[in-house]
Amino acid sequence: MKRFFLSMAVMLITVCVCANKPDFGYLFSYVNGRGLAFAYSSDNKSWTSIGNGRTFVDSDFGTWGAEKKMTRPFLLRDSEGMWRCVWSPNENNPQFAHCTSPDLINWKPQDYPYIAGGSCKLPVLYKDNGKWVVEYSTNDGKTYRTTSADFKKWDKGTAISSKKECEEVKIRLNGREVSGQVHRVEWAQIDKLIKRDD
Repeated sequence: MKRFFLSMAVMLITVCVCANKPDFGYLFSYVNGRGLAFAYSSDNKSWTSIGNGRTFVDSDFGTWGAEKKMTRPFLLRDSEGMWRCVWSPNENNPQFAHCTSPDLINWKPQDYPYIAGGSCKLPVLYKDNGKWVVEYSTNDGKTYRTTSADFKKWDKGTAISSKKECEEVKIRLNGREVSGQVHRVEWAQIDKLIKRDD
């Protein structure tokens, strides 16, 4: 009998905990050092870092040490649920960096396609007419666009008059102002990230 009541108590506690969790929340992605870190919020106002700022994917571009950089990453989830991240690995190289993840925890190997313009700054990713598009700026102030049908082969890029901009926001996190992107996601996604760091 005692076991029965104990089991019922555990079930009630579990139900209460689950009931207090929202269906959706907000995930904030930002650079911490040379990698991508996350924070979460239930109201898009008060933020809590995940893993005290630990990174879930680091840039592997370049030699070991200071050359491994992740600058202004742009993160999105495509229509099939895959997370895609592009960033500038080095603003003096004619390459951008890209990697994918199904869950923001397990990341596939990174790619560094070569592009026109001699450098890459502030890359932005989106899909247009069935093709993936990366728009970026260069050190001389010009803007370019490169496209790919499969995210494997990219054209060299063409000059354009202006580029899309990342909807970057600033939040207060651990007493400091941090810039990054906000994504509305299922709370289960946030839970996975939190549990991954436990």
